[in-house]
Amino acid sequence: MLSAVGFPLMETGVTIPGVLAILAVCAIAAAWVTWHYQLETKGLSLEYLETSTKP
Repeated sequence: MLSAVGFPLMETGVTIPGVLAILAVCAIAAAWVTWHYQLETKGLSLEYLETSTKP
């Protein structure tokens, strides 16, 4: 729904540098989420990882 409302606004109001800035912010946010929620597996056995990461 957000894209249905936001796309017409972005189509008329955002220039190419603005779109690139939005994409850069999304990429930085994705990198932060990946870094913040990564599993540290150094020193852990495969058996432990298999049992501890199952839902």
